[in-house]
Amino acid sequence: MTFQSKRTLLLVSAILALVISILACNLPGRQNQATPESIPVSSQAVEDLATQIAGAAATAVSGGPIVLEMTEQQLTSAAALELQSQGETRVQDVEVRLREGQIIITGRANQDGFSLPFSATLRLTANAQGLPQTEIVKATIGPLPLPESMTSELTSRFNQMVLAEISSNGNGSSVLIDSITITDGKITIVAHTR
Repeated sequence: MTFQSKRTLLLVSAILALVISILACNLPGRQNQATPESIPVSSQAVEDLATQIAGAAATAVSGGPIVLEMTEQQLTSAAALELQSQGETRVQDVEVRLREGQIIITGRANQDGFSLPFSATLRLTANAQGLPQTEIVKATIGPLPLPESMTSELTSRFNQMVLAEISSNGNGSSVLIDSITITDGKITIVAHTR
């Protein structure tokens, strides 16, 4: 695994950990049923993602157009295996769904004997300057929505982390996002270096 792919994997993990840690608060509530369809977790999906990221990084270094496609299984596996490797027990059953232009992160938050479902729906786009912009459309834990102040802070932190990650691709050039497309089960990021 190259330094760039490890760095990108760490970014995905850090972003997910940030979202989950803010959502994992101590709120009692009713138990919601899990989603019927489950996204399988596999180390092979993470290896495939790392290979794709390494290929995109190599293309960036050579100055070519960057196209990175990621699936729900790859993102869910990366998040779940990262949480597992960190020994994280407060967050379980994490799944990342890619639907209708949005990223939906779900799971269970466990703290002080309570286990509550959480969900965060994000919209990820590229602005006119080629920088990623995130908007949290909806975030809940148990039956309660997160306050706007928390979702605004989450959005700000997420944007800062993503911007820091893509600001340099390892060869001193900035990476500019041309487009981000999220369709059922897949996210495609098209970018180029400046």
